[in-house]
Amino acid sequence: MTHSSHPRAMDSDPTVLSEQTAAQVLARASELDQLRRAGSTVAELRVAATEAGIAVPDFDAALAEVQRQPSESPARPGDRTRRAIIQAAAVTLTVAAMAVVVSGTRKVQESVSTSSLRDEAIMVQCLAPAEAAELIRPLLTLSGNQVVVRANGTARVIALRVTAEQLAQVKTRLAPYEAASSPSCATPPAR
Repeated sequence: MTHSSHPRAMDSDPTVLSEQTAAQVLARASELDQLRRAGSTVAELRVAATEAGIAVPDFDAALAEVQRQPSESPARPGDRTRRAIIQAAAVTLTVAAMAVVVSGTRKVQESVSTSSLRDEAIMVQCLAPAEAAELIRPLLTLSGNQVVVRANGTARVIALRVTAEQLAQVKTRLAPYEAASSPSCATPPAR
């Protein structure tokens, strides 16, 4: 029987298989194909050895030695697949468990952090309040954080609901833009 990678012409077998049975047949066929492709015939190995410059008598001697050694029991075709499924399931469960732990940790951290939120106001000198708000929004990741820019054209204040740590980060982020030597101070602010 010859193996071919080309499918036979349309098979005339009218048997209808359930989706589950069809999946099993295809999975098993794939396993058998993989096992067939994983090995090499002695003739193929002999040709490869000859092409690599190995003398045929040396190849034959090596082959005889290997064939005399007790071989490992060959794995059943489904064992590799079962092992892969079990490993994938273990990895999935580990990742899920880590996600639960991280999520729980974040909730605890956020509940502690949101309890320490306070209302603050920052006066901007050089940046337009809307520009300053856009710069600091990425720093405010807690659900209770707020940034309020007054629509009033004369107000140069941004109202914030932040933790003390976030307030320090906000001030650090805005400092280069609010320095007298910054380009944003050289031009009149947009209102």
